[in-house]
Amino acid sequence: MTDTGGMLIGGRYRLIEPVGRGGMGRVWRGRDETLHREVAVKEILFPAGLDEDQRELLLQRVMREARVAAGLNHPGIITVFDVVEHDGAPVIVMEFVVGTSLAATVRDQGRLAAPRVAEIGLAVLDALSAAHAAGVVHRDLKPDNILLSGNRVVLTDFGIASIADATMSLTSTGTLLGTPAYMAPEQLDGKPATPASDLWSLGATLHTAVEGEAPFAADTLTALYVAILTQPPRPSRFAGPLAPTLLGLLVKDPGLRLSAEQTARTLTAAARPAAPSAPSAPPVPAHHGTVRDAAPAPSVPPAPLAPPPFPSTPPAVPTTTPVQGQGQVQDARPEIPAQLQMPSPAPVPSPVPLPRSADTPNPYASPAPFPNPYATPLPPVLTTPPPAVAPGGPGRRRRMLLFGALGVIAAVVPASILVVNTLGNKKDPGDNGGGGGGSSASASPSSSDGGGGGGTTTTVAYNAAVDHVLNPSAKKGGTLELGTSTDLDSLDPARSYYGFAWNFQRLYARTLFTYDGKPGQAGAVVVPDLAAAAPEVSADGKTYTVRLRSGLKFEDGTAITAKDVKYGIERSFDQDVLFGGSTLLAEQLDQGQGYKGPYSDSDPDGPGLKSVRTPDDLTLVFSLAKPNADFPYLLTGGATAPVPKAADTRDKYAEKPVSSGPYRFRSVQVGKSYELERNPAWTQAGDPLRKALPDRIRLTVSTSADEVDAKLLAGDLDLDLAQGGLQAAARAKALADPELKANADDPATGTLRYVAIVPAVAPFDNQHCRNAVLYAADPDALRTARGGPDAGELTGSMLVPTVTGWDDYDPYGLKDGEPDQAKAKSELAACGKPDGFAVTLAARSDSPKEQAVAQVLQNSLKAVGISVTVEGYDLTKLSGTVGSPSTVKSKGYGLIVSGWAPDYPSGGVFLQDLTDGRRIRDTGNYNFPGINDPEVNGWFDQAALQVDPTKAADLYRKINHKVTDGAYYLPYLAHHALNYRNPRLTNVYVTDAYGGVDLQALGVSDAG
Repeated sequence: MTDTGGMLIGGRYRLIEPVGRGGMGRVWRGRDETLHREVAVKEILFPAGLDEDQRELLLQRVMREARVAAGLNHPGIITVFDVVEHDGAPVIVMEFVVGTSLAATVRDQGRLAAPRVAEIGLAVLDALSAAHAAGVVHRDLKPDNILLSGNRVVLTDFGIASIADATMSLTSTGTLLGTPAYMAPEQLDGKPATPASDLWSLGATLHTAVEGEAPFAADTLTALYVAILTQPPRPSRFAGPLAPTLLGLLVKDPGLRLSAEQTARTLTAAARPAAPSAPSAPPVPAHHGTVRDAAPAPSVPPAPLAPPPFPSTPPAVPTTTPVQGQGQVQDARPEIPAQLQMPSPAPVPSPVPLPRSADTPNPYASPAPFPNPYATPLPPVLTTPPPAVAPGGPGRRRRMLLFGALGVIAAVVPASILVVNTLGNKKDPGDNGGGGGGSSASASPSSSDGGGGGGTTTTVAYNAAVDHVLNPSAKKGGTLELGTSTDLDSLDPARSYYGFAWNFQRLYARTLFTYDGKPGQAGAVVVPDLAAAAPEVSADGKTYTVRLRSGLKFEDGTAITAKDVKYGIERSFDQDVLFGGSTLLAEQLDQGQGYKGPYSDSDPDGPGLKSVRTPDDLTLVFSLAKPNADFPYLLTGGATAPVPKAADTRDKYAEKPVSSGPYRFRSVQVGKSYELERNPAWTQAGDPLRKALPDRIRLTVSTSADEVDAKLLAGDLDLDLAQGGLQAAARAKALADPELKANADDPATGTLRYVAIVPAVAPFDNQHCRNAVLYAADPDALRTARGGPDAGELTGSMLVPTVTGWDDYDPYGLKDGEPDQAKAKSELAACGKPDGFAVTLAARSDSPKEQAVAQVLQNSLKAVGISVTVEGYDLTKLSGTVGSPSTVKSKGYGLIVSGWAPDYPSGGVFLQDLTDGRRIRDTGNYNFPGINDPEVNGWFDQAALQVDPTKAADLYRKINHKVTDGAYYLPYLAHHALNYRNPRLTNVYVTDAYGGVDLQALGVSDAG
């Protein structure tokens, strides 16, 4: 559009002069030549870089939503007269309001008095309520969009803010449109805006009006993003009676935020202060500095707020309470009146920008070559390790969990995977009756013989399915409804690497061995599946002979033979065609043959993979190059699912795999839905493990996790397939409603969160300096950064309670949850750095939670003189950044934030890539500290020779102790996830094999 006046738009709107411009539009004063009235004409400016289809999609969306906004009829909402298209972009014609914006008023006149701000807030809230009742969410409420015209308060730009949502998904630059300082945490986290999001923006806007500054500020967009997601707002110095409204609206969890009705009550009280005799108000949500403000959810919905008694004049300077470990004023939070106080976990300091000094190497520069710093053994561990802390409370699991894999994240697939999913999951931190975070009910029963699985129950309760079979039943029929927001990576068992996909595959693909159908740790025991019995193992541990059950059939009625199983294994070797799945079994069986799979085999009728023989139709013989105590775990993998050679469509096989289990595919719509029906060739007699109760199983792929949660709580779905945890809004709702909470479980996922400490970067070559980090860290604050007490339990070593070898070892007292600054300073003196030192910390730039952890650790270490510079790295470049020892040393990455989950429940597979010096790679390395201890390496070799799993576990325990004593890692969290189960489900139990409900056992109570 031209920058000069006079143009006629839409055949009737004459442009007169420009009156304003913002990031998304330009406003003109104009004249309606048909009705002879003054109008405001807003031209929407599309971002650069959109292709034709994207522009068309965005145009249609903005036009549609602007027309919806035109239907709003409220004196506090600017009237939209028309919406027209001009030069391929939408133009919105509105009433012309003579006045100034709230932003300009505060900028020109300074902060406003609290009663006046409360009056403005009431007017805006009334307008928002009218819009929300009509199904319209503003999405971009801020001081610039509030016009003050005499006594009239007018809200502008309804519907226009939808352009921000649309372009965030359409643009490839990653640019965030809108005004981040006033966007609710859930919007910044990529979730859809809701009426609760508008209320958060209202709180931020009112804070700006009464304080003269926004509630969150930082020097960079990343730091601002982290602050809004993880930190409390700036203390209110001038809000006085408005403080409860600001506190209640700026709660990060939308489920705990003040409602519109409660906001109206508190604003009314602030506009007209209540008499001293007014009744006290029940609590409103306080700020706890968590990723999602994980305040304890009330057991019943809170009562509407009554006007609280506040002084008629606000104090000029409020009383402050210093944040623990921080003595500075900016690290303080306001003193909240007693009637508004709520319990709080350890506070998180105020936001600090992500600094990068001039001396920090250019992250994009090529590092100078130097010898691999990890090629030689590291300095020895201190001969006198820190005193051990007493083990934790009763009921902790001491055995196994198979978390599977969260996804393929690097070209090199290790024996375990780096955790990439940010599961910010919650349990009720105020619940003492069980659940996550270390309470006894969160764990499967422990026993010395490796048993477990605590019977059955019909009592519906929180965590009832964690260690029992809930609602046992043999009733067949009905349809099991599953949902997911993350599509299956593949239906081909040889190509899948998602843990929840492995759980789903038990419904249609049988493997040589599998995990038992029992709750808790008993469910992680390896049992025969296609195999008729346990394998016969030679005396030297190198030969495994497996015999199949007789009478097994594919869905078409043809017999399943040993050759079909071998062919399935051989397919997994062709990583050019069938990439994506686990390569662990192939790595064990290749043994120098260089086998590339059946598709490129020059002799299709020859022996194929030589390390697997099939002497007859029911026998397989596996020959290993060396013993491997974990080999039975590898035989549970999808690569051992039988595939009939005649039906193998190679990379198309996932479109309809041939069933060997109780169900076959009725329909497959990738990215949309999958439906399973009974396999008529399957028999219960040949498969005593699987229940096969439903007649059909339907999996629906939704567009978002919030949509899945909503359907779950409404009863439209039975279970989230991924079982990665409810999102913030649904979690808060479930924990606040006793009936919903009774149908939720919060099991351990088997994931460990930690910070690696790199001895190749001075002064961490001195263990005393590494010790100082462990003592100075605030574990409870680190857990808070990942979601609060319900995100999991504090841990003191590098094994989680769900794998072999764990024994609750905690030599640095990390499970106490508090920093020990005195010991940290003593260790600094011992390493010759009494005044501290500077170090660079690497954390994923695309993970708000890792950035939050980095900020928390930065502040904790600062208290003892250790200055931390935070640098982000892109997950897609992991192999060449933190996964490259040379890059780590050249960039000075002394600290690296990370996480880990095992492919199967063995302490060996959990620890080896993290601690075995022979696993260190030039790229794609996960042993970030570069541990290369001959004794540790030797213990792994000894463990592989063990036939008795308890002896192998003893060796894993020794490795864990030595690595933990050496302070090569700062472990802080064993992760939990809160999931919801439909009350109609039968045979519900959480298995340690998958860190969630075992799908194959489920039935439905209303089966026909």
